[in-house]
Amino acid sequence: MSTGLWLEALVAGRRLRPSENVQETTPRALLRRVEPGPARRRTRHTVCLAGEQVRAPSTASLALGPGRAGWLALCVLLALGACYRGHEGGAPALDEDVEVAESTGWGDAEDDVEAERDDGSTGAVADDPPLPSPAREISVVRVEANQGVAVELGAAPADSDVPLITGRKTLIRAFWEIEPTWSAREVDAELLLVYPDGTGETIVRRRFVDQASTHDTLDGSFAWVLAPELVRPGMRYAIELFEAEIDGTVDPATPSNRVPSVGTAAITLAPGQQRIRVTLVPFRHHFDGCQRQPPTDLDTVMSFVGALEASNPVQGVDLVLHPTELWTGPMPNFTAVLERLIELRTDEDADPNMYYYGLVFPCDGGESGVGGRGYVPNGPTVENGTLRTSMGRWYANNRTAALSHFVHEIGHNQGRRHVPCTGNEANPDLAYPHEGGVLARWGFGIHDWTLHPPGETFDYMSYCHPRAPSDYTWKATLEIIEELTSWSYDRPPAEVPRTTLLVGSLRADGTQVWWTMLGPANVDGTHEIELRGGGRRLGMVSAARYVASDETTVLVVAPVGTLLDGADSLVYDDGLVRREIGIADVRGRP
Repeated sequence: MSTGLWLEALVAGRRLRPSENVQETTPRALLRRVEPGPARRRTRHTVCLAGEQVRAPSTASLALGPGRAGWLALCVLLALGACYRGHEGGAPALDEDVEVAESTGWGDAEDDVEAERDDGSTGAVADDPPLPSPAREISVVRVEANQGVAVELGAAPADSDVPLITGRKTLIRAFWEIEPTWSAREVDAELLLVYPDGTGETIVRRRFVDQASTHDTLDGSFAWVLAPELVRPGMRYAIELFEAEIDGTVDPATPSNRVPSVGTAAITLAPGQQRIRVTLVPFRHHFDGCQRQPPTDLDTVMSFVGALEASNPVQGVDLVLHPTELWTGPMPNFTAVLERLIELRTDEDADPNMYYYGLVFPCDGGESGVGGRGYVPNGPTVENGTLRTSMGRWYANNRTAALSHFVHEIGHNQGRRHVPCTGNEANPDLAYPHEGGVLARWGFGIHDWTLHPPGETFDYMSYCHPRAPSDYTWKATLEIIEELTSWSYDRPPAEVPRTTLLVGSLRADGTQVWWTMLGPANVDGTHEIELRGGGRRLGMVSAARYVASDETTVLVVAPVGTLLDGADSLVYDDGLVRREIGIADVRGRP
């Protein structure tokens, strides 16, 4: 039996409905093994909507707010497992629509086993089914776990140094080697998962094996996609191969065909919570008779969440859809959008671990040749909260490009610079270890199940395509994500004194904008701003200088408190250009 699922929600008087339905299917109930042929697991997905539970096409939690009042916007807390309510009928937690031959959950063994028969009745099973034979002339030679970047399990440290995290959808792949005498036939690969509390899962994957194992398709390996709730701290695994055809004549002396040969092996997982918080700010552009704005329907918003989840080591992304911002006049310089976003996050007293991303669809085409722009903080500190600000384009006929810009610019806000690829990148990261900006390991899209081949795919911080996360970027962003996430959970950041900041945005076209706002008082400055009044120097204040992703846009920040009160001008000299501006031209000053 299959049931179409859909979510209908009222947001500021509008109805939102995903464009596609999701089908649920129920597998035949099994005790030990099944007749040849795939079955599908039935899963339940739950969404939190204004305190109610409704069925939705993704493991998601949505908090939907009513527009600008208190600026409670559409708050999308889409998470891999957030608000997840489990599986109907006690079914084990395989990822949805994974074809399996069998999956059983278990705990402490009992003498009498209760099972559901084909007719729906239950009772003790008197006789065990025939035992399968260990597979012959085939062996598992490599096991990988992949949450976005492949990690060889049981490998030397150099090949297993990419962290895996708990509570994230995970691809397990077992690659085989066959002997010259192999004859094509079906093989059952049994994945055993064991947890510290004594529970476990046994999941069987059946494959017709007629050639050597390959990486380039999932069918080239025994593959299991584990749902987030199966990826737990302290988990261990083993994989055993059996002949799919059961002849009932198993020689007890036949050795098992398993990895590891005895017992189970550990899957090391990074502890704790790993999440990203983003406020998505759509801009409505009114200019020269044109009115444009990016779409903000549920399907579009979920695609932004999914793109960021797939590219970062997180359990989920908490995304807030901000009320639309109106932009009138031309949009020739995207740095002006960044300036508006900084003012927004300051006015709204945004948390320092919240990213702000502006989404624009310019009537006049916007800044020529630029898909997005973002600041590049130099560390996961509270003081750098203002710099977690970026923006990018929406493309009417190319959502993929818009999502790619989104992931790329948030990467800049995580401190990542451009990965060299074309040789024309601004502010390149010369420490990137793989020549040409390519991936060195297989990637995997946890939502679309796309495999990203090394040598042909490029890091998403490069200018080349196609793009996916590399092992280098994955490890670097995990450190940032863990620190910022801790501020919302177990390690709130220490209170930072706040004062009036003088902020200068020095644009690539030579124009400049200065304003004042509240912010952290302990800015680590390596530059200075001269304050002048009555034709003389009143003093010098320390200033920090931050460069954006284009390497030409600069943000200058100086804690000034009340020092501007007696000044009539300021001078900033970065060693390249000397700039002088009147205090009356500083926004926020009387």
